[in-house]
Amino acid sequence: MDSGAPDNGTLLYIKPSLTGTELADVLNYRKTDPSFPHQSTADQWFDETQFESYRSLGYRIGGVAVREAAAASLAFLPTRTTPRHDIATLCASLDEQWKQPKPKPDALQAKATD
Repeated sequence: MDSGAPDNGTLLYIKPSLTGTELADVLNYRKTDPSFPHQSTADQWFDETQFESYRSLGYRIGGVAVREAAAASLAFLPTRTTPRHDIATLCASLDEQWKQPKPKPDALQAKATD
């Protein structure tokens, strides 16, 4: 075990889905394979169209998932003329954006009595 490793962290799990606003190539691939984007991982031999559809969808989902946090983390560093992402701010912004709200005690009480 690495003694310098943090004690805890956050895993952001994203299950892909289609919203209907993806690129035409991605939507057309879905028409040819209705199981997309939830195809079995047993077959890892993707053809070019399948690979590009997953890549494009992943790129889009990633952009949507981190867009706000990435914008909030841009900072000008004294040694640079172009902005860079402050990683600590980026991680804090992602944590704030995606963390699960804690249930209110009243909601827990009501659920327990149902």
